[in-house]
Amino acid sequence: MQSLKNWFVLVAVSLFLAACSSSGDPEQVAQAFTRAAYAGDVDKLMELIDTPANAQANQKDMVRGKLQMMVAATSALAAQKGGVDKIETGKVSYNEDKTIATVPVTVLFENDEKTTDSVRLVKVDGDWKVKL
Repeated sequence: MQSLKNWFVLVAVSLFLAACSSSGDPEQVAQAFTRAAYAGDVDKLMELIDTPANAQANQKDMVRGKLQMMVAATSALAAQKGGVDKIETGKVSYNEDKTIATVPVTVLFENDEKTTDSVRLVKVDGDWKVKL
């Protein structure tokens, strides 16, 4: 009986980690990026964006600073509208070789307002990353 419980816990943790992974499909990454932006989670945003491998530390710091300004605005907007109720993604558009994707994302707020935007992604080493 204990091994069955352990198996269920292992499966649950595996599913959770897979859902949080940045290497998922473009919809998952776009949704995670949007959720992190409205939650003010700059560290998660930095994980999800495409930063060149040869980027210098000061360039990454500059991007982090711009993201902090962006999340301040989106967090304030979400608070003004009662918080985020849910985030939905639409049909993904790909380029010909499926290395670039555009995902429409709709944010539904607690006050029944909504906003729709598009998130552009690029496939980098097999993982989908947000292209800023």
